[in-house]
Amino acid sequence: MADIAPQYAAPVTSHEAGPRGLPLLGSALDFGRDQLGFLESLSRTYGDVVPFRIGGWPCLLIGDMAAIETILVKDHQNFIKNRIIWRHVRALFG
Repeated sequence: MADIAPQYAAPVTSHEAGPRGLPLLGSALDFGRDQLGFLESLSRTYGDVVPFRIGGWPCLLIGDMAAIETILVKDHQNFIKNRIIWRHVRALFG
């Protein structure tokens, strides 16, 4: 894995690491109501690296620009991106 992994790795063992969400749904309802507002609130509440779930899909919100550049540009081959979700991200952000 890339050098960034230990620096930005967030433990998912604690509910304080991110929103608890609902059983089976995770944070899908909150995300569906206001996508941008939900992600902004996660960043404000939990910081630059926030694990959460949408349904059964584990997600990770990255808010640090250097980490984003590393994940998407510099070391992209070392990070797994779900194809289905990634298709929607491309549709939203280009």
